[in-house]
Amino acid sequence: MKILQINNYHYLKGGSEKVYFETSRILEDNGDNEVIHFSVCNDKNFNSRNSSYFIKQRKYDTLLNKLINLISFFYSFEAKRKLSELIKDEKPDIAHVHIFYGRLTSSILGVLRKYNIPIVMTIHEYKMLCPQYLFLNDKGNICEKCANGNTIFCVINRCNKGSFLNSFISAVEVKLRDIFFNYERNIDMFIFVSSFVYNKHIEYIPSLKDKSIVLNNTVDFSRFKPLEKKGNYFLYFGRLSKEKGILNLLIVAGYDKSINYKIIGNGPLSSEVKAIIEENNLYNVELLGPKYNDDLITTIQDSSFVISPSMVYETFGLSILESFACSKPVIASDIGAFPELVNKERGYLFDYLNTKSLFDAVNKANKLDYKSYIHLSREALKFANENFKEQSYYDNLMNIYIKLLDEK
Repeated sequence: MKILQINNYHYLKGGSEKVYFETSRILEDNGDNEVIHFSVCNDKNFNSRNSSYFIKQRKYDTLLNKLINLISFFYSFEAKRKLSELIKDEKPDIAHVHIFYGRLTSSILGVLRKYNIPIVMTIHEYKMLCPQYLFLNDKGNICEKCANGNTIFCVINRCNKGSFLNSFISAVEVKLRDIFFNYERNIDMFIFVSSFVYNKHIEYIPSLKDKSIVLNNTVDFSRFKPLEKKGNYFLYFGRLSKEKGILNLLIVAGYDKSINYKIIGNGPLSSEVKAIIEENNLYNVELLGPKYNDDLITTIQDSSFVISPSMVYETFGLSILESFACSKPVIASDIGAFPELVNKERGYLFDYLNTKSLFDAVNKANKLDYKSYIHLSREALKFANENFKEQSYYDNLMNIYIKLLDEK
């Protein structure tokens, strides 16, 4: 089977890209499948034999660039043309789309429909319900005011980076999408990566229920070697941004400086995180910058617990699953899909708005005796192995593809 995988980014920008690449790998490693990619040109891109079809990268960093590229943000004629060329040359059987708004744009849906190619979409975020895709208002608080289709609140509250123009563009993009390229009408099957994100969408768009399925993400377990060892530090790895709860973690690190922390990653708060550590003399916090592959895995293995202090509706939690694959229990915020992964058998949940609750969980974990720690460690690994096997992911995904092809 020829499967067309579509995503705005062809490099590891975030969790959705991990799923995009892992899905591609799994499809090619199992069965007689060939994966074709369609994306946007970028110096960071991984190699692809289909890169000649990728569209050029457009900049939205300044007001002038935003105005110059405004039409292409809503509708990319280049993506429409290049995708048509790719389809004519490669003749894919099915298309699996990930995140495409703002760059590839909804123009690709019309092309796929023209060539009668079934479309599967993995929902990695809340763009169908929220113009700013995170369910956060301008103050960084959970907000669902636009979920019923009234996107004016995004503009009023300036939810996109505090900018009226950015927020207006985001709101208009959603409105144009719903009028001309409504996902419900154009997508044949939606894959939701957790029960939480599925339920949240069905709450506001009940009609999606008949063309939706929950399929949890997976990871390559062969890369993550479990290690039953209680290290001497707590680890955060991920994006350094406000919604990920990194600032709350730094507050907690100051409560008891005898407890050690390591932080892996970069992001918009990289400089601020470094400054806070220095200004507050947080000698118990080590900022390691980004780490990848074996370096990242080794740092996870050598930790005691991994901390995921997110303050948003996380759709899944790949970092949690990767931690479990290393046999590491997790301390996670009680929001979004995290409670589907973490419980008292494999870690601790805390009130995501309460730094004391986070500290209590860290303190409890720090004082945990070795026998109790090993129990959590083994249960974390067992849960991951039993519920997120690569073969099950592949089988379920292929069943979706085959069903849609049979219906076509």
